[in-house]
Amino acid sequence: MQINEILIESFNQPYPIKWEKSEYGDVDALAKLDDGTFLNIMFNLADMSENSWGVEFYRNNSQAVTGEGDAQRVFATVLAAIGKFIKKKKPDTLFFTAVKEEDPTGSRAKLYDRLVQRYANGLGYDLKKVEYPEQTGYKLTRKEQKVTEASGYILSEKELAESLSRIVYHYTNIHSALKILSSGQFQLSSVLGSIEQSYAPKDHLYFLSTTRTRQGGYHDYIGNQAVLFVLDGNWFNNHYISRPVDYWENRNPSLAHHRKHEAEDRVFSREPTIPIDGVVAVHVYIDPKSDPEVRARARQALIAAKRRGIDTYFYTDPKAWRNFDQRKPGDVGLLTGPEHTSYRSYPEREYLLPWIELISAKNKSQLSKKANDLRYSLNYTYDKENAAQGLNTDLSNARKPSAGADRANAVKIINYMRRNNISTVKKLVQLLADKWKSESV
Repeated sequence: MQINEILIESFNQPYPIKWEKSEYGDVDALAKLDDGTFLNIMFNLADMSENSWGVEFYRNNSQAVTGEGDAQRVFATVLAAIGKFIKKKKPDTLFFTAVKEEDPTGSRAKLYDRLVQRYANGLGYDLKKVEYPEQTGYKLTRKEQKVTEASGYILSEKELAESLSRIVYHYTNIHSALKILSSGQFQLSSVLGSIEQSYAPKDHLYFLSTTRTRQGGYHDYIGNQAVLFVLDGNWFNNHYISRPVDYWENRNPSLAHHRKHEAEDRVFSREPTIPIDGVVAVHVYIDPKSDPEVRARARQALIAAKRRGIDTYFYTDPKAWRNFDQRKPGDVGLLTGPEHTSYRSYPEREYLLPWIELISAKNKSQLSKKANDLRYSLNYTYDKENAAQGLNTDLSNARKPSAGADRANAVKIINYMRRNNISTVKKLVQLLADKWKSESV
């Protein structure tokens, strides 16, 4: 029997599927595999008005299905579940991705494509395929939808590759979540000194981290508390530019030695904040044995979300939180403890403040001792190079919203660079060296 015949036979024998519906409208299909592990296929409603759905599938909490001897049968089970779901729900659009497998000749990938195309045609859907570095994306659009775009915008391949999925997630801790929900804004990280700088569009110096999977490796370990924001990818695509980012350089599952694939995206912005208008829901996990302050912050965060009309879900079981399993809700009565308005009790060191002084001061009499020492060092090539390296490091350390006072200083420096069309930290240091050259002693 030829290899293609063996593969086709595997595709004709999908595993039996058990269907479950969550309390918030999404649908899960569960299959027990021959090795005792489970295949979880999740259909997530991305846009109710457009009847648009995204599909995620995991084998034993991993999106990779290779190495188990029955990858074809697993993929066949996914396709069978998608077929049954389409017949039942008749979605306008449906999008899913499949991790690329080790396939030197490309024959398996071609067979996968033909089978997805066959399913799409047989169900009355057009298929659009998008190649990512580590995954293949498939978008199915009901054929009558192409008559008019009023019921849903048809994305080009380039737009699909450089835009968010219909639903994405932002992971954070309860302290940051409370700040986000209280202020109504995501405080963004800056691209300076980070890998994101190589991905950022011109003049977009800030970014928000998102992931296309709610079970990524970044939040594999969650400790005693965790928060996952569910984001409307359509809203972000309409207002911002986003791009996939290989932060851990493990887009190829075969090369990911110690870390799960993240399916990461970055939402880029010209401004240091993004309003939370695109937040669909907030899922909060708190260990009942957490400190009273942690429980108090969780209570405040849930109240803040409710006041903004955001759906909230609370869990005390980490597995239920990972699976968004509302059959196991947490008891909010556990969220007791003193409320705090401030969480920092130690003085903050502002490493970037001397640079702010060099930017804003008119003469050296206005400089502090640290700023004046820095000014003097810029007269010498070696010291200037060290200063540029140090500034780059300090900007990188201050790029996150949790950086305290230096976060605001970093924003000031970035705004100055933008106004003066300064593209790199090295050029900024040279400009300041030239500014203070006349006062070299």
